[in-house]
Amino acid sequence: LAADCEDNWLVVPARYSLDGEAWLAGSDKIRKYGPIHHLYLTYPYSNDEQFSWGLHGKKFFGEHGVTGGYFYREKQRKDILIDDVLSIQGSCWFMTREHYYNIGGMQVEGFSDWQEAQELTFKTFLSGGRCVVNKKTYYCHLHKGKDHGRGYHIFRHHKIQSEIYSTKYWMNNQWPGQIKKLKAYIEHPNWFPLEGWPDDWDDEQFIKNYDYSLWLKR
Repeated sequence: LAADCEDNWLVVPARYSLDGEAWLAGSDKIRKYGPIHHLYLTYPYSNDEQFSWGLHGKKFFGEHGVTGGYFYREKQRKDILIDDVLSIQGSCWFMTREHYYNIGGMQVEGFSDWQEAQELTFKTFLSGGRCVVNKKTYYCHLHKGKDHGRGYHIFRHHKIQSEIYSTKYWMNNQWPGQIKKLKAYIEHPNWFPLEGWPDDWDDEQFIKNYDYSLWLKR
């Protein structure tokens, strides 16, 4: 990752699902499926069936986000070894130490221990940097699910509060370090238009006056 990382980049490797049993057995055949290179970003004011409301990275389907082939985007862009990405999972990422400090590190207030991927990708791009996947290397990530549990704990109420804070923060362009508006990232020509994002997604009055009380009732 360090070999292909500019000073103000965030870089992630290709991701495969880890075969935990094979890994424990010492086998070198630990990749179950993949590679996953591209994640979509959910429109925060729609109740996504997987993540509910808020800004979340989920698998990029098809050409524009939520319908189509599971690996469509990976196949179409397989020859672009350093490729721009819209979102990341957050389980593995790399940047220079200088860039990390230049964007203010990780903010605990408001975000708590949640929304890491959104904070890092938005801060990187909005400050003039670039978010990419390096397809020359990979990592394997265990899909924990019901068999293994999350491995970390967060209260549901804290998670929702973090999602509300994050959505307000980024959709209203409130980060002091940004030199670009969120519109430049969402409408990047590499992926826009995005399925599920309305044409007037950046309507300032709608965003400013949006009622988040419904999120707290789920």
